[in-house]
Order: sequence, then C-alpha cells, then structure tokens
Amino acid sequence: MISEIVDDYFAISSASRFVRPIYDRHLASAGLTIGQYSMLARLQMQDDVTMARIAESMQMDRTSALRSLLLLQRDGFACSTAPRGRTLTFHLTEAGATWLSSARNLWATAQAEFESRYGADKAGALRQKLLCLTGLKPGSDKASFQSGRRILRCRCVRYQHAPLAISP
Repeated sequence: MISEIVDDYFAISSASRFVRPIYDRHLASAGLTIGQYSMLARLQMQDDVTMARIAESMQMDRTSALRSLLLLQRDGFACSTAPRGRTLTFHLTEAGATWLSSARNLWATAQAEFESRYGADKAGALRQKLLCLTGLKPGSDKASFQSGRRILRCRCVRYQHAPLAISP
C-alpha cells in the first residue's frame, strides 16, 4: 500500500522540483523559461498552428496556453493571424526563431547535466514511462504529433487511446 505522504503525485512533483532548476539555470542566460522554450519549439515545428493544438500538445488548458502565446506575441517572438471564425493561429517570428536557436545548446546542456546526474539509461527509461502516462511515446525528430486532422511535427506521436497503466 502506498503511504499517504509518499504517493504518486508527491513523487512526480518532487522529481519535477528536482529537475526544473537544472533547466532554469541553463536557460536563464538566454532569458527564457522552460515554458517559453517549449512553446517556441512547438511553434517552430508547425506554421500557423492553432492555440488549441498548442494547448493539447503541451497538456495545458487553453486559457493558460493563450496567455503564454499572447506574452510571446507581446515580446515579438510569435504572432497570430486573423482568426478564422473562432480559430486563432500563431506562428514563430524571426526574432522568436533567433531566440529559440540561441537556447537550443543551453537546453541540450541541461539535458546532459540531468542525464549525467541521474544516468542516461535511467533517464531514457523514465522519459518513456512518463510519456506513456500522457499517451505520448518517444519518436524521432521527424515524428509527428497527430491531433484531429492536422499534424504537428514534434518529438512524440499521440495515441488515440493511450493506456494509463504503466508496467513496472
């Protein structure tokens, strides 16, 4: 039986609090947060992506995704096209692409630090299990995130009926 003090949520959120400062520290010199980096990377993968697709791919609610996108737009790193009905689409600006490019090596350095501290094999296994939990699985750089009829390029493929159980 799992203790009420050390349960799944506690373990996952504690791990997040352990890992986040590693990435924050490395991205700080580029002036980026983890969330900004992730959102810019998704915008770079697909031109004119809808806010709803970004929210879904990042496991975020639409309101939070829109707020983040509007902040990136305010700073000149993303821009939106005129809404088609109720569909608002965003894309990366040249300034956003430059900013993201400057942060890629920092992100890779943070990833390498985590893997050296935790172990590359264990980090890979952990990544697979966590992605499985959300219905994602590791893919190649050319893999797709499929949602509805549109396909967004990213590092994972979404399953229509993702299992929630994680085998040991």
